[in-house]
Amino acid sequence: VYRSEDARLGGIPDAWSLVRAYGRVKFETAAFPSAPAHVWYAAYVAARAGLSQLLLELPERAAPCSDRCPVLRTVCVKMARLLRAVAAEAGGAVPEFEAAGDVDQADLLRADLDEESNGFRNVLVSLLLCRNFAFSKLPEATVEDWLWFRLHALSVGASEGESAPGLSQQLEALRQHVLSLPPSHYDPAAAAGMAGTAGAGGPSSSSAFRGVGDGLLGGP
Repeated sequence: VYRSEDARLGGIPDAWSLVRAYGRVKFETAAFPSAPAHVWYAAYVAARAGLSQLLLELPERAAPCSDRCPVLRTVCVKMARLLRAVAAEAGGAVPEFEAAGDVDQADLLRADLDEESNGFRNVLVSLLLCRNFAFSKLPEATVEDWLWFRLHALSVGASEGESAPGLSQQLEALRQHVLSLPPSHYDPAAAAGMAGTAGAGGPSSSSAFRGVGDGLLGGP
């Protein structure tokens, strides 16, 4: 929560300033973005944070580095559309996308065939194409990243004509999969007998862990 003194300290940072701050810490450089890997990290952070407007602006904001990311604009526009569609399902409004222009699905298919080693790029392309993604290839990935990917993948399936009963079955299957994993999967420290210590990936106690699965369907 920002207070009045924030203005005296330089004001409230915008979304791009916050993403750049994360990037400078992540890559330990003051020059962010200054490489294609930086741009894809920014795109992933914006997507994870639900910053759909920043995604639309990112190709221009991250120039000239973004010029070396051929499918960036396509990924950003389609990801922004997905985020806003998910927000609409939750009761929010979906702004128009005329300013974003059209994008070519073939760009994503070509990108999927490229031997690109950047995990942040690949996870977004995989999500938009409804492909599986090995999160071991994503640096510092957490269980929240995995859940975000799986839940948004269901939304992509819905946009491609998946029936409501089919989506419900997939959501229930995801919920059961989450519940089937031991607490140590979320907190390796729990496996070492360090009770009460929460890892970066998720809850450590059995009750909190079970709440993750129950929350997927609004269960008790």
